[in-house]
Amino acid sequence: RKAKISYGGDTTLNIHNPAFQVDYALKADQKITIESTGIDMEVTLNAAMYEYKASASLEQINLHNETGNLTVNKVKIQASGEKINDYLWAGKGLSSVNQFSFNGPNDVTFSVENLTNDYELDKESETNLTFHWQSTLKTLSAPDFALKDTQLDLRFNHLDIEAITDYVQSIRAMYEESEQSPKTPLEVATKTTEIASRVGEKILKNSPELIIKNLSFTLNGGNFIGNSTTQFIGDSLQSLQELSNSKALNEKLVSSANIHFDKNLAIAITTLGLKKQMAAGGMDIKSLPPEQLEQMVNVQAGTFLQTFVNQGYLSHDNDQYFTTFEMKDGKRLINGKDLPIPGM
Repeated sequence: RKAKISYGGDTTLNIHNPAFQVDYALKADQKITIESTGIDMEVTLNAAMYEYKASASLEQINLHNETGNLTVNKVKIQASGEKINDYLWAGKGLSSVNQFSFNGPNDVTFSVENLTNDYELDKESETNLTFHWQSTLKTLSAPDFALKDTQLDLRFNHLDIEAITDYVQSIRAMYEESEQSPKTPLEVATKTTEIASRVGEKILKNSPELIIKNLSFTLNGGNFIGNSTTQFIGDSLQSLQELSNSKALNEKLVSSANIHFDKNLAIAITTLGLKKQMAAGGMDIKSLPPEQLEQMVNVQAGTFLQTFVNQGYLSHDNDQYFTTFEMKDGKRLINGKDLPIPGM
């Protein structure tokens, strides 16, 4: 392992952890081997200690034993930020994983290819933060399951700085106190719940907003695209206890969503559900002739879609389906039609 520190107004720390192989004994008759090509890291902190930059890269790490193998290839992380106060940092970052694969016992396998995450936490105003997150995923595959071209773009707005600072400060103080006077797990859980409730109430009173600008993916050949906006109207909230009443909670939510999917997605979901049902009954879906399986799936998916079209909850153009969702003043509308939910 090599470390290098340089000064010049800024402080820069460079760390290189060379390739290694380690064997760990899990049990007397079991061990796991960890192999890594090495990790490179760099961290820079400015002289006033209110700005930082950091990066890390890993070419490959592999964990394996007699029953399974886990491999992660080409991991890169970049982050930078600046201090908001003694407890919070604004900043942005990017992480990427070229490939993640797992092979385990009983034919349990899955793999992930080209996953990237991009985030930014910034000041929306002097009292609020905004958080932006973007993810892309080329492929997540497992037996009978293939999720491709996934994109997620979301933003949280109106996050109260005072409330989030209170949470970080309180949690830190709790653990510092625990080092001096150890607490039982129950005491820690009780205190954490008290902090979360107090902070959650402050955040909700500030009317936070969640915007999903885009959620899209392809599942086993079926396509989905959606977006939504949800806001909690908290200016009249007195305490969290009010929200135990579902009607009161609904009246404080304002939400809208647009959804577009195709028939192939309904077929894909129906196929997965049918396989699960048959497996629960001790049958293998592969034992069915392909023509019979296709007919069963098409009938079930078609019946489901046509039922919701007839009820007015779905609109369609050939094999493309559309719907909207709206919630305001305690009323819920799907595709413009009222959605009655007993007790709500």
